[in-house]
Amino acid sequence: MAVGRVPYGRPPFAGHWSQPLALAACAGFLGLILFAVVASGQVAVLLGLVAAAALAYTAWRWPMQTVIALMVLLPISRFLSFAAFTATDSTTVLRASQTWKDVVLAVLVIRMVHDAFLRRQAPRVHFLDLLVVFYILLVAAYVIYPGDEQQSSRTVRLLAFRQDAFYLLAYFVGRGLTISREHLRQMLLTLAGISVVIAAVAVWQWAAPGMSNKLFDKLGYSEFTEAVGTPHEAELVRSRLLAGGELPRASSLFLADLGLAFYQILLIPIAAGLFFSVRRGLSSLSSGFLLLLMIGTMGLTVARAPALAAIAGLALLILASRSFLRGTWTAVGLAAMALVFVLVSGFSPSQLSELFSSQESSALAHTELIRRSTELLQANPLGLGLGNGSHVSILANNVGTGSVPAWATETWYLQLGLEMGVAAIFLFCAILLGVTAAGLIASFHVRDQWLRALTLGVAGAGTGFILVGVFHPVWAAVQVAYIFWIFAGISVRAQQLDAEWDRTQEDSG
Repeated sequence: MAVGRVPYGRPPFAGHWSQPLALAACAGFLGLILFAVVASGQVAVLLGLVAAAALAYTAWRWPMQTVIALMVLLPISRFLSFAAFTATDSTTVLRASQTWKDVVLAVLVIRMVHDAFLRRQAPRVHFLDLLVVFYILLVAAYVIYPGDEQQSSRTVRLLAFRQDAFYLLAYFVGRGLTISREHLRQMLLTLAGISVVIAAVAVWQWAAPGMSNKLFDKLGYSEFTEAVGTPHEAELVRSRLLAGGELPRASSLFLADLGLAFYQILLIPIAAGLFFSVRRGLSSLSSGFLLLLMIGTMGLTVARAPALAAIAGLALLILASRSFLRGTWTAVGLAAMALVFVLVSGFSPSQLSELFSSQESSALAHTELIRRSTELLQANPLGLGLGNGSHVSILANNVGTGSVPAWATETWYLQLGLEMGVAAIFLFCAILLGVTAAGLIASFHVRDQWLRALTLGVAGAGTGFILVGVFHPVWAAVQVAYIFWIFAGISVRAQQLDAEWDRTQEDSG
C-alpha cells in the first residue's frame, strides 16, 4: 500500500473523535457571526472584510505578481474609487477603496520580512535603509507627540503619518522583493501600457473639456469630491486663466491635474531610460514614442513647476547616458509638439509666456505661502505637530474630524518642517538625495538594459521630485510615491541583481 494513502473503507476523519466535533463547532461559530452581521445590516462591513482578506492573501501568496498588478492599479486608483462610489453611493465602500493599497503594501512588507528570516542570512544593510527607518520612526514619534500647537487630533496625526511616511515602506518592498530579469521587464512594460491609456484620456479631456466635465458630473463627480473631503476640486478639467482666454488642464484617470503632472515626472525619466537603453529597432522606436507621449501629457496638465522639474530630470539623463543623438531627436520632437500645441490652443507664444510669469496670481499665492511658512518654522523649530500646514488639515476639516487650521503650505520641505521641525527636512532630503545618487551611480555599472532603464529612471525622477518639492507637496500623491519608492528600493540593489542574473545565465548556459 502506498505511503500516505487512506485505506479502503477508512472513515474520512481517521484521527481523534474530537476532530469532527471541533470542525462542527467552528462552522457553527462562523455561522452565528455571519447571521449576526446580516441581521444587523452590516453586510457591507462583512464584504469589506472578505475583500481585505482576499487582497491580503493574494499579496502574501504572490508578491511579485501583486507588484506587477500594482503598476496598473496604482495610477488609476482614484478613478477606481470614483467608480466604486458611483456604483454603490456608499461612503463605506469609498473609504475601503481608498485604503486597499495600504493593506497590500503592509502585507508585502511583512512578506519581505518573513522571507528574510526564512533565508537565515543577515540581509545586506545599506546606509539608506537606516535613514529611511529613522525617518519613519521620527514621524511615528510625532503621532504620539502632538506638537507645540497641540491642536491636532489623533485621527489627524494618523492621516498625516500616512501622507508623510507610510509610502516609504514601498522602498523596503523593492529592497526585499525576489525579482528576475523577466519580472522587471513585465513591471516596466505594464507601467508603460497603462500610461498610454492615461495619456489617451488626457488628450480627450484637453480636446473636449466641456464634454468631459458634463459626463463626469452626470456620473456624480461633484458628490464624489464632497465625500472625499475636497469639494473645491468639483471640476474635473480645470482651466488656467490667461489674457486671451482659458487653457484647459487635463487630469485623466488621476482625476487631478497636479496628480497627473507628478506622475509624468516619474514616467518621463522611465520612458527616457528605456529609450536611451534599448537598442533594437522596434523597441527603440516604441520607447521613443512613449517618451514623446509622456512629455506631451505633461504639457496638457499646464503645470509649470512639474514641467520644469521633468525637463531637468530629462536633461540629467541625456548627460549621464551620453545619448546626445537620441536627446537631439527628443528635443526635435518636443519642439514639434510645442508648435502643434500653440496652433491648436489658439494662443500666441507671448500669451503662453504668462504661464511662467512670477507676477501671475498663482505664483504670487505660492510666494506668500512660502513666506508665511518660513516665518512659522523660524518661530517653531521643533514643528507644530502632524497635520499643521498640510493638506491633511484641509481634508480633516472638510469631513469634520479636524481641529487644526485648514491651510496648507505648497512646499513639501516646509510642510515637513512645520509638522516635525527642521530635523525632518534634512533627514528626508538626505534620503531623497541618496536614492537619486544611488540610481545614477548604478546606471553606470549595470549591463542589463532593463536595470539600466530603471536606474536612469529613478535618477531622473528623483531629480524632478527634489525640485518640484520646493513648490508642491508632491509626495501627498501616494499612488505616485508607492511606485517611485518600489523602484528606488530595486535600484539600490541594482548592481547586486545584475551580478546574480549574470551568474544564473552562465549556470543555465
